[in-house]
Amino acid sequence: MRRLILGAFIVLCGCAGQKRQALVPMCGIPTADSAFGGGMPLYAECAVTRKAVLLNPAAHPIYPTPRDNQCFSATLRFVVDSTGAPETATARVVRSTDFAFGQSLLSYLPHWHYRPAELEGHHVRQLVTESRAATTQVTAVSAPTGRGRGSRSSPDPTAPTPSC
Repeated sequence: MRRLILGAFIVLCGCAGQKRQALVPMCGIPTADSAFGGGMPLYAECAVTRKAVLLNPAAHPIYPTPRDNQCFSATLRFVVDSTGAPETATARVVRSTDFAFGQSLLSYLPHWHYRPAELEGHHVRQLVTESRAATTQVTAVSAPTGRGRGSRSSPDPTAPTPSC
């Protein structure tokens, strides 16, 4: 009996003397997104030495809306391959304020070009999340006079993305 108590005391002391390590967030692909891998290596943004970067951020779809003075936003998640091309088969809308706006971004995805992610000097596939927003506004334009042509405005591609 004395040995049993001594053994329990040693185990308790051994456990009490260990330092607790701070909880460090794991860097990996969330379980919900694990299907993106498709059996090939896939990395989260936090797991690469240089993340994938959109090279043509001004490229955006034309989104005709029947409503005025509206703000639309959508977030897409997809894989950018080791050449910098989005893998459209992996793309999905994570959240959107307007279904049609989210779908227009999905259909425009092949037009986006990325600098591929790198891990220790090698190009790798990366899971990417992109968010976009757009606003529509009504502006009063006076009727053209004489032989001049009417004008209409289009979004400025260099303007910062509006936040909704």
